[in-house]
Amino acid sequence: MIDLLTIADEQEIADTIARKLAETYPVSRFRVPAHDRPTADDTVLSTLAEMGTLGLGVPETAGGLGLGCAIEALAFREYGRFLVSPAILGTIMAARIAAAAGDETRAGDLVSGRTRVGVGIAAIGEGGRLDGDVQLFELGPERLFVLWNEAGAGLYNIDALACRVVKGLDETLTMEVAANSKLDPLLWVDASSEPLPLFASLFSASLMVGMGEAARDMAVEYAKTREQYGKPIGHFQAVAHKCADMALHLEAAWCETIYAALDMQEGGAGAPFHVLNAKILAAKALLAAAKENIQIHGGMGYTTEVPAHHFMKRGHVLSEIGGSARQVRTRLLDLPFVS
Repeated sequence: MIDLLTIADEQEIADTIARKLAETYPVSRFRVPAHDRPTADDTVLSTLAEMGTLGLGVPETAGGLGLGCAIEALAFREYGRFLVSPAILGTIMAARIAAAAGDETRAGDLVSGRTRVGVGIAAIGEGGRLDGDVQLFELGPERLFVLWNEAGAGLYNIDALACRVVKGLDETLTMEVAANSKLDPLLWVDASSEPLPLFASLFSASLMVGMGEAARDMAVEYAKTREQYGKPIGHFQAVAHKCADMALHLEAAWCETIYAALDMQEGGAGAPFHVLNAKILAAKALLAAAKENIQIHGGMGYTTEVPAHHFMKRGHVLSEIGGSARQVRTRLLDLPFVS
């Protein structure tokens, strides 16, 4: 039987990324007190830049490798497993925006790791103009962030806005907010000329699948070792079925995500549907897995000693970036019919 979703060469690159992250950036890093922890994953972003992974899908003329979005989807899956900062999504999308806008110098700075870019949640209007409240995550010293919707994607500089630092749901992320903001993008690329919003949604889905798989694996390992009534709790149907359900829904989400990536890479007419559907499935599977992981850990799952809560908190943040579940469903339903 032929497995159309297996990409051997690309998977080898993803495995290399996973080994590096496991060695230098395990999820256990969050046990370090917040005041001693590096902000915005500074070290891992520079490490990934040295490996060349920030430019996997960026054109070679802009300093990237030009390998396409399928390998990027595999890489983002690994970033999700290790809870890498959303700045990885912001920086890579900013590089794609700069390359598409013809700013190859800026794109080169981004893929080299010299510039870090955050992500935002805000309503944007015609031409990418921001007009309203904005929430910003993981801004770097350059104060840059990206936003996108179905019309296009843009790169912004927040210095013109009066922001204040707040504590968000996910305490491992830096967060700033600004009210009644009016701001034009530094760079804006219409979706009609380059499907950047679809790339952003695809990468978001990959991140969430990876996070969900890590939560699932954590739950399964605990179920193998935690004993009740003289045997591992994984022997009991109530727990075993929870693990099986997590595996089933995450497998479905990943199959749709990697299929969407391959369809995008080939310019398939159905790619927009598969990308948006992948984001919906990935968000739902992640939040369900994060919840069950906490439940399977019992009382320990609610403490800071176990990193289970990080997947739930990060999942809620990521599921809103680039559009809530309702907004994504609306976009999907508005797509033209493709036979």
